[in-house]
Amino acid sequence: MPCRAGASGITVDGVGNPKMETISIKVSAELSARVSRLAARKATTRSAVIRAAIEAYSGDEERSFARLAARYVGAIKRTPADLSTNRKHLKGFGR
Repeated sequence: MPCRAGASGITVDGVGNPKMETISIKVSAELSARVSRLAARKATTRSAVIRAAIEAYSGDEERSFARLAARYVGAIKRTPADLSTNRKHLKGFGR
């Protein structure tokens, strides 16, 4: 079935699925067996397991930073309200 560009600009097949590219990798026999067992347990394909692992490993840095910032923003109490804007608080910063 021919591929076409969807409204988002992502190339899709005739039923709206993203077009997949093949990547070949070499893994140990043990890792291959682990992927196979996981795929069987989850009733999915080895490719789906590996795609999920790559997504989890690579992550979206922007979302990761947002999660980290959300955890720590406002965590320190009793700091000056103008800590990031008042030059007196920035003296020696970056040295």
